[in-house]
Amino acid sequence: MKLNILLTNDDGIFFDGIKELYYALKDEFNIFIVAPSEEHSGTSHKITINQPLLIHKVADKDLKGISVNGTPVDCVKLALQNLYNGKIDLVVSGINKGSNNGISVHYSGTVAAIIEGAFFNIPGIAVSLYSYQDNKFKDAAVFVKDFIKKNFEFMKENSSILNINIPTEPDYSKPPIYCRQGLGNFFQLYAEHNHLGKNYFFAGGPEKELDYERDDDDRYILENEITITPLKIDLTDYEDLKKWREK
Repeated sequence: MKLNILLTNDDGIFFDGIKELYYALKDEFNIFIVAPSEEHSGTSHKITINQPLLIHKVADKDLKGISVNGTPVDCVKLALQNLYNGKIDLVVSGINKGSNNGISVHYSGTVAAIIEGAFFNIPGIAVSLYSYQDNKFKDAAVFVKDFIKKNFEFMKENSSILNINIPTEPDYSKPPIYCRQGLGNFFQLYAEHNHLGKNYFFAGGPEKELDYERDDDDRYILENEITITPLKIDLTDYEDLKKWREK
């Protein structure tokens, strides 16, 4: 039996990253695409509650699917609860332009999509490219396909949600590095400008404060390694919880 895969992203249904994933996966898996009609980067786990969600069937030479005028999380919710009657075995989100390593997972619509799938006990993979310029989506998509074929049963057994980041010049002959999430915070995210006497701020290219001694994805992505970080949806700090109970 072929796996039933829900494919989504945060860059929009017509973005090259999701198209290359579709090309790579469609011959070996059953693919159901529900993705935003436009870009929703940085929306995290936002859901739409103050406006109607409109769906539109997309069918052209590149892909077939459904676009939604909402966020990646809207897309997953609608797909699992309203738009698809069958069983979804795996949620795959991406391929994102720009990495989602470190604390970016908290801002990322790409990652939020697989977390939403986990709310329904469905394993997931979020995949992102470190580079904004070199959109090498095709090779990354083949890597994802091979990874699913090799590891899906293990993912299913462990209810895994995996955040995969691919560096600027990946060496696919090497095994990926399984590591923890980085904690480096962004600084100089907003640049100040003046226009007609009015000051405003615009998000620029963020930099991170990194600890190169940490065994994490922030470090390894800069060392040109493919990183895979298992995530969880329970944010409870159990050590601190124990302290409060004993207080």
